[in-house]
Amino acid sequence: MAADLSVEGQPDWGSTVESTDGGNVSTAPQQTLTQHDHLLGEIESTEGNLAGLLRPLYDNKEEATFMQSLESRVAMHEKTIEGMCNKHYKGFIDAVAELRQVKSDAMKMKTKIREGDTVIQDTGGHLLKTGMELKQAHSVQYNIYATMESLNNCIPALEMFCQLEKQMEVRQYYEALKTLEQLEHTLLPQISGFSFAIKMKNQIPQTRQAIADLSKNEMTDFLTHVRHIANRVGESAMHQAQRHSKLELSKQVMAPLDPQQKLDPDLCPQDLIDFSPVYRSLHIHSVLGRSEAFQEYYRGARLEQLRLVLTDTSFESSGGSRIDSNKIVHKLKVYLYQIVGFFVVEDTILHTVQGLVTRETLDGLWTMVVSQILGLLTSVKDSIDVYGLLKIKQLIVWFNQTVSGYGCHADKLSEFLLKIRDRYDELQMKAMKDSFENHFSHDNYTQMTVETEDQYQGVLDVFPYRNYELEKAVFPKVFPFSACVPQVYKLLKDFIDQSISYDRDLDISQTELDHQVRKSLNLLLSQTMGHCLSDIIQKPKLTIQQLTQLWVNLQHLEEACPDLEKYISRQTRTDTESMNVTRLYGISTFGDGRHETEDAIIGKFKSKLTAITETAQYNWQIKEVVSSPSQYIEDIVQFISSNFQLLKVHFLSDDFVKRLGTQILKHLAGEIKSILLNPAVLMISVSALEMFEKDVEYCEEYAKTITHLDVQHATGMFSGLRQILDMFLKEEWADFINEYQRRQQKYPYVHPREVHQLLKKLRENEGKKKRTLGFSQSKKDKVKFYDLILKRLQEILDKSEDK
Repeated sequence: MAADLSVEGQPDWGSTVESTDGGNVSTAPQQTLTQHDHLLGEIESTEGNLAGLLRPLYDNKEEATFMQSLESRVAMHEKTIEGMCNKHYKGFIDAVAELRQVKSDAMKMKTKIREGDTVIQDTGGHLLKTGMELKQAHSVQYNIYATMESLNNCIPALEMFCQLEKQMEVRQYYEALKTLEQLEHTLLPQISGFSFAIKMKNQIPQTRQAIADLSKNEMTDFLTHVRHIANRVGESAMHQAQRHSKLELSKQVMAPLDPQQKLDPDLCPQDLIDFSPVYRSLHIHSVLGRSEAFQEYYRGARLEQLRLVLTDTSFESSGGSRIDSNKIVHKLKVYLYQIVGFFVVEDTILHTVQGLVTRETLDGLWTMVVSQILGLLTSVKDSIDVYGLLKIKQLIVWFNQTVSGYGCHADKLSEFLLKIRDRYDELQMKAMKDSFENHFSHDNYTQMTVETEDQYQGVLDVFPYRNYELEKAVFPKVFPFSACVPQVYKLLKDFIDQSISYDRDLDISQTELDHQVRKSLNLLLSQTMGHCLSDIIQKPKLTIQQLTQLWVNLQHLEEACPDLEKYISRQTRTDTESMNVTRLYGISTFGDGRHETEDAIIGKFKSKLTAITETAQYNWQIKEVVSSPSQYIEDIVQFISSNFQLLKVHFLSDDFVKRLGTQILKHLAGEIKSILLNPAVLMISVSALEMFEKDVEYCEEYAKTITHLDVQHATGMFSGLRQILDMFLKEEWADFINEYQRRQQKYPYVHPREVHQLLKKLRENEGKKKRTLGFSQSKKDKVKFYDLILKRLQEILDKSEDK
């Protein structure tokens, strides 16, 4: 049937149209008929709007002819449809008859399906009941397994808790803390749902505190024990130092404190003390996270013990009368023994425990000890005879030899024995001061250039500078430092030679000679040189370039100081690496000078930035935002970039460049903010704020390009500006007030006074528009809103002032 419809039933459209057209529009032109046939085909295939297809008919006035063609086409389709219906009517009747037969079969099938469904429902109900019973059995089995697993998880925690109690009983506190930590972080979280686990967890802080208290008590016992045997430890240490240095001392000075208790020469001073309580207590407090508190406790207790030793009043005489020298020597010996014993303990802890005692702490304590000893010696030196003074000298020399082995420099005590030398040093340093000031003042602070080999060798003969690239370079050669560097270095060597020439006339050993020379040089560097550097650095005429060259000069002078130390050792015939050699701590003067120079450079930068920002000119009533930054911002960026390039050429330290970048960005942010909050500016428009925000954004983007600065840290310098601008451009003043009252920190760098000042300027600008142009109701509401926010801010400021 389908085949007949698609082949035999296909109408002959062409022939039909031809006969129809021939009978109705035979008088029309053939071209018009062809166009109408084409148009009718498009209408039959188109489902959308037909206006575009029919418009040409009306434009050409062919609507009558087209209607005739359309009627012919409709009549043709009706005939075709009628023929198709006549042809297929018999098949339709047969299909209806077959459908009626299928109906009876369908009813039979429906009955069978209903019967099958009844059987399935009966069988499925029994199966469902059995499945529910099986599910319940599985649930019971799962609960049994879960209970067993919970018990398995609880047993290790209970066993470890028992182990913790045993460790507490036997005073194994460090092991108990480890057990406690494992119990808290590993086992208890697995059984956190049990009530006994909660009780165990609540007991953990109490156990920790008990361990801390017990450990502190043990430490207190240790400190008490150390205080009692300090003199014995110091005596052992000083006798050991005497054997090593082979000092010749009198019998009374060498006599033991307790004649009945002989000293074992093979016994080290450290062997007299059991340091295990210190190690245990430190470990325990480290696990508890209280290492800093333990350090403060230990240092404070030891400082108090040292003060008790130093404030011994048994040396004081009554009425200024002369005291028995032997008693003074004996008391001084006990006094020094206790001090040595103290530093033996501290030095041992310094080298065996990290962080509990530092070299800086010991240096501070030693400074206090030296000051107290000098005061004591000054108070008794006029009250004893010559023999007592000689014995005191032996004690001091012996004491110096001992403490030098524990990292303490007894320079000032030696000065007490060589006081007459101070005047010479004073006069010598005065002359050196004039020479230093002359060279620093007349230096041009440009890199030193030599034209010939003789000039080059002449500089190297005076100043120990070694550079392979400079050595291979062609003339003229340029040194990184200026001419004052070799001149100042030569002055330092001349000072050493003059000091040695004075000390050689004294009856002192080569070691003491070396010590005296180094002491004098330290004084020269730390005092005379320091004052000269401060004076030259503070001169306002020095430019950033000259200060940078001065920084380089100081760096090279500092690097040449080890050669000065070697020169002293050669002149005094001492070993530079010897532990008794006094180091040139005055070298730090050059480092301090560099830091002061850095501060001066930073000051120059800030002054220039302030001068540039003073040229800033803003139109605070601007209505349109300009995309480019302000001219003064571009000048600032150019100034910073050019000078940072100069610092890069001179290889200044990364730390200083970072500090400089931080300081100038912070200063720049402050100067820009002062422009915004200038009291002279009474009105500011929102467009002006947007223009100002463009300048700040330009500064933030430039800050990201500064080397050695973290991007977040660099942009953070503008946090205050950025936050206040964001607040105003987003109009979040109300949010700021609410957060400020709730102590929240969305704008932590913004002060209410700044918000009040800037918002007042915006309000004045809106008020001016109201007076000149007239306002709509929305504008009036905005001004009222400004007044409300200003009132709230003023209330906050008043409360702050009252507090």
